[in-house]
Amino acid sequence: MKTLLSLAAFGVMAFSCTLSAQPKLEIVENDHLKGETYDWGTISFKQSPLKADITLKNSGTEKLTLNDPKPTCGCTTAPLEKKELAPGESTTMHVTLNVSHAGPVTKSISLTSNDPNSATKIMYLKANIERALNLSPSYLSFSDLEVGKESTVTVKVVNSSKEDVTISDFSASNGAKINLDKPVVIKAGGEVSLTASAKPDKVGYYNTTVTMKTTHPDFPTLEVQGYGNVMEPKQSKVFNTLSTPAK
Repeated sequence: MKTLLSLAAFGVMAFSCTLSAQPKLEIVENDHLKGETYDWGTISFKQSPLKADITLKNSGTEKLTLNDPKPTCGCTTAPLEKKELAPGESTTMHVTLNVSHAGPVTKSISLTSNDPNSATKIMYLKANIERALNLSPSYLSFSDLEVGKESTVTVKVVNSSKEDVTISDFSASNGAKINLDKPVVIKAGGEVSLTASAKPDKVGYYNTTVTMKTTHPDFPTLEVQGYGNVMEPKQSKVFNTLSTPAK
């Protein structure tokens, strides 16, 4: 009887040891990384692309196997130095995040491994992007383009910095014209309206680029893209309809 009890106790102990002998993925915290969120804080648009080296550790007692991290957007890359970690071993994930607009940014990375208790971990990347010069809206959208007819559209150049900024040397491609031809000072926190006009000569897709120089170090040159679809003149359609002989 004692032998049977001893064997049973040994079996329980062996089973318990098997359960405890597992790999475990740990995302190592640092000044910017708390829990599973890496936060760059408030930074300048000029700092893009944002970079971070994140340490991943095997805190378990068996080999940890990592799969390729999967960012949720093409603006993020996150290659690993190693994918197999012995117990207590660490590797580095080199994160790069490209930002294209001002304001709060949140992206995520999916980390999968053979950790039986957490096969998938979602890691978040956050930043608040400050951009000195912003466009509102961010492009020139021509919505009523017709052959031979002039169409106009306006955007605001907003100075979100704490210093006055001068914009100058304006130019526009593809025959577009703009309302500004002399240097303009935009006060700190202020804005100025930029109006572009286009008079296309053929049906199809139309695009233009408005370029200007600025005195802000982050934006020595500022570009505004414009586009639209050019239709036939409405009066031509009416004329053609009226001139069609009755059958």
